[in-house]
Amino acid sequence: MNNPIISIILPVYNGEKYLSQSIESCLNQTYKNIELIIVNDCSTDTSLAIAEKYQKKDNRIKIINNTANKKLPASLNIGHKTAVGDFFTWTSDDNLYLPNAIELMFNCIVDQKVDFVYADFIQINDEGKELRVFKLEQPEELIWRNVVGACFMYSKKVYVENKGYNESLFMVEDYDFWLRGFMEFKFYHINEVVYKYRIHQDSLTNEINDNNSEKSIIFEKNKLKMYLDIFEKYNYPIVLREMIIELQKKNIVFYKKIIKNRKEIQFFYKKHFRDSYKKHLFCLKNKYIKGVRQESKNQGVYSFFIMILLFRNVMTLNDYKTSLKVLTHNILNK
Repeated sequence: MNNPIISIILPVYNGEKYLSQSIESCLNQTYKNIELIIVNDCSTDTSLAIAEKYQKKDNRIKIINNTANKKLPASLNIGHKTAVGDFFTWTSDDNLYLPNAIELMFNCIVDQKVDFVYADFIQINDEGKELRVFKLEQPEELIWRNVVGACFMYSKKVYVENKGYNESLFMVEDYDFWLRGFMEFKFYHINEVVYKYRIHQDSLTNEINDNNSEKSIIFEKNKLKMYLDIFEKYNYPIVLREMIIELQKKNIVFYKKIIKNRKEIQFFYKKHFRDSYKKHLFCLKNKYIKGVRQESKNQGVYSFFIMILLFRNVMTLNDYKTSLKVLTHNILNK
């Protein structure tokens, strides 16, 4: 395996603003034996013209034009089925690879003898200003949340045996793919930044993270559907299944309440309640999860139940996860 072809799939829908930057970051890799497959999902702006301009200059580029707007999961499958590489990755029209990203990930797959790798990334704004570095967690955390992030590479057999991306799970198609893959293949986290992930007003991530967005509900509902599908296929412990499903249902209710009462609670939640809650949760995480206890165990259990009573209506899945870790830690260390 000296110099295999690595396929980069780039789905685009009306991405003219940043598309040139994204394409150039793919073409300017230190690893040269790539193919770039641009899947144009019926863009109505100049995205196709931009892609064709680069294709004339570089024969490593293939362009696929969808006959209808199929959305991301279907576009990913279309791109993967066209790919001829031994290893796959995909990116977005507003994000950027650092020059050594593909080479580093490929070398890691070979050296570590794994099937799937993912790396840390930098979050940038619409102007490209660096905002913060995301240092990701180990693959074992996938059971709770998507820790893979935005920069990854996997072997062709991962895609084939996973049978592609689930096209009915829009907005969680990636998490579902990672989770199913994790059950069968070896994952490895690269503790190095090789990617720039852009947050801007029109990005899908920004809409999902907005508590007032209807897409938040779709996101949470599809996550629940994803978990139910995963549990049906894999032998999760019954207690764990029930806990995750119950917490995910509560998450859906939470977002519905936020949207229904947005005018009344928006100011209070964003300016006061959320900050005080996060500070409280941060203290609990540092005192208990990290094992640095500065108060009695009884006081810690008391704080746990007070937090649940006070904040149960706005806690998300990740918040419940952290709270359960706190409680488990106290019970096991009595």
